[in-house]
Amino acid sequence: MSNSLAAPLPQLTPPAVALIGLGGYGQVHLRVLRELSAAGACRFVSAVAVPGTASADLASLPADVRLYDSFAAWLAAERGRFDLCCLPTPIHLHASMTLAALAAGGSVLVEKPLAASWHEIVQVLEARPQPGRFLAVGFHDFCTAEVYRLKTDLLSGRHGKLKRIKLLGLWPRPDAYYQRNAWAGRLRVPDGAVLDSPLNNALAHYLMLALFFAGETPADAAVVVSGEAELYRTRRIESFDTAVLRLQTRHGVELLSAVTHSGSTEEVPLLVLELERGRIEWRAGKELKIISEDAQAVVAPLPDAVQARVEMFMALFARGRQEDAPICAPRLAATHAACILDLNAACPIHDIPPELLRSHDLAGEPGVGLIGIDAVLRRTIEEAKLPSELGLAWTRPATKFVATRSLELAQLA
Repeated sequence: MSNSLAAPLPQLTPPAVALIGLGGYGQVHLRVLRELSAAGACRFVSAVAVPGTASADLASLPADVRLYDSFAAWLAAERGRFDLCCLPTPIHLHASMTLAALAAGGSVLVEKPLAASWHEIVQVLEARPQPGRFLAVGFHDFCTAEVYRLKTDLLSGRHGKLKRIKLLGLWPRPDAYYQRNAWAGRLRVPDGAVLDSPLNNALAHYLMLALFFAGETPADAAVVVSGEAELYRTRRIESFDTAVLRLQTRHGVELLSAVTHSGSTEEVPLLVLELERGRIEWRAGKELKIISEDAQAVVAPLPDAVQARVEMFMALFARGRQEDAPICAPRLAATHAACILDLNAACPIHDIPPELLRSHDLAGEPGVGLIGIDAVLRRTIEEAKLPSELGLAWTRPATKFVATRSLELAQLA
């Protein structure tokens, strides 16, 4: 990250930033905040490390950061002393911590997804930050110019009507991925809903992008009206690790997502936008390719994940100065959360027969894979068919559903 900022940006009063949680994804935030604080873009003032946080995770915390051992202790001591609170915390705590941090007087960056239950989504949408404060959700791509530039291009009609968006996500995960905390692979924990899955966690960014690119206006995501899906699991988890989801939007755009954590090959997530006059390929963190009807291609680079996160924080700091900078607002993030609710409420999860599984090595760590799933999902994307429509013996018929929560969300003011 040493080259992510050309020079410190001058600020009269750099914002005071707090980080809740130093394990797991909190380490990603810590690295960014440490650099931005050193560059003078912010003041990293406080953090929470719950008991049991690994000493290695604490090692790079700046010495002058006030450290607390619980969110409650942090709230009691830091109320009114921070400008931005970052919440890279477990999914089931997103809503409650967001509401508490907003009430404590600061702006909030909560990690995606927004929440995992309908009443929590509504609670967060109804929350009113204090004057001059805001709430943002950690879909970092929505703080980069490239996302809005493409959305403007799509709405211009230059490529004709958008017909379909396809997402291919081949991100194998080792067994340790599901053992890293108490909520990985869970649908619920005693404290609330989680709905952990590839579509609600690691690959949530790209489903959110697909929803946004299919949206009818420059700032909004698509309104999903119905869907059908096949959900599978290869491990002893509550949730699914492999899914193919086909959504229909109010304006007739099809969104097809094929994702797995149980393959053998890791690839950069790919969005393919099919239009009347050409196609667009979005390779996450790599490049954007616009291919015209005559097969001429225009290629532009995309920010990688590290740079996109830096841009996200700089946008948040600009918002704090009352500047017009792009963020992922809660109303936008709620379209993804509502989609996940509809999917999980309607669709059963099918166990893959053990004879179709094999153990394999993922960068030195053991994992389990579904034999041939990478090729199956590539074919799903190429032919725009669900696995059961390909005639594969192990598949189960897709479950169709009405997108009840998505439609209800569209009716909220």
